[in-house]
Amino acid sequence: MAEVTEQQVIEAAQKLGKAEFNRQDVATALGVDKLDVKKPFTQARKAGYFEKVRDDDENTGIFKLGAKLAQGGAAPATTPETPVATPPADGTIGQQVDR
Repeated sequence: MAEVTEQQVIEAAQKLGKAEFNRQDVATALGVDKLDVKKPFTQARKAGYFEKVRDDDENTGIFKLGAKLAQGGAAPATTPETPVATPPADGTIGQQVDR
């Protein structure tokens, strides 16, 4: 199974140049299996990047770019890992120390 990100799915959907698309269209554009885009596609949909239009005759979901992208928004930037807070040098963690 290929590791596909939400950002890759959104960018692939934008590059399709189609008003409506399905998950298979996005997977094909990325060169991966349909199952490889399921999770990041769902994340993008929940975040407002895709909107479901309807189901076709085979009960396949048909989508369009969501309001976030239609208003000129961009795909989410790849976020680096959240930095871990460094404890104070004096060894106090979460305590107020009078000096």
